[in-house]
Amino acid sequence: GLGRYGPAGAFFVVLISGLVFFLWKKRPNFRRQVEKNILRMPLVGSMLKSSFSISCFDTLAGLLKSQATLLDSLSVCAQTSSILIGQDFIFQTYKSVNEGESLHEAFSKGYLIQPDMLEMLSVGERSGMLAHTLKSIADFYRADLTEKLARLATLVEPLAMIGIGLCVGLIALSIITPMYALTQHVSAH
Repeated sequence: GLGRYGPAGAFFVVLISGLVFFLWKKRPNFRRQVEKNILRMPLVGSMLKSSFSISCFDTLAGLLKSQATLLDSLSVCAQTSSILIGQDFIFQTYKSVNEGESLHEAFSKGYLIQPDMLEMLSVGERSGMLAHTLKSIADFYRADLTEKLARLATLVEPLAMIGIGLCVGLIALSIITPMYALTQHVSAH
C-alpha cells in the first residue's frame, strides 16, 4: 500500500490532488475534457445528460412562464449550468435561435439532449405550449432519473456489503495469523 512510501508518498498524493484541483478550477479546457470523458461513460454519462436536461428545461420553463423571451431564458440557462459543456451547448443554442432556428432544431445540433426529448420539444413548439412542454419533459425525466438512481443504489448496496466483509475478513486474518504463528512457536518450545 501507500504506507511503504511514507511521507514522500503522502506528499506525492497531495501534490497530484492539488494539481488536478488547480487544473479543474483554472483551466476550463481541462475541465471540458474531463466532462466529455464522463459523458462518454455508459451509465454515468446518460445520468449526467438527464440531469443537465432536467435543470435546463426547468429553468427555461420557469422563465418562459414568467414572460421572459426565449433568448433571455437561454442566456440565464447557460449562466446557471453547472457543467462547462452545458454552458457551451446553451450558448451555441442561443446563437442558433437568434439566427432564426427553432429551439428543437438548435438543440438537435448537440449531443446533450436526447432524441425523444427533441420530439416532445418539437410538438410543444408547434402547439404553442413550449413552457408547459418543457416542464412536462423535465418532470418525466426527473422521475426517470430518480428511478435509475434507486436501481443503481440497490445494485451497489450488495457489492458494498461484500467489499466491507472482505475488508473485515482481511483485518481479522491479519490479526489472527500472527497470533496463531506465535502460539505454534511457543508450543514448539
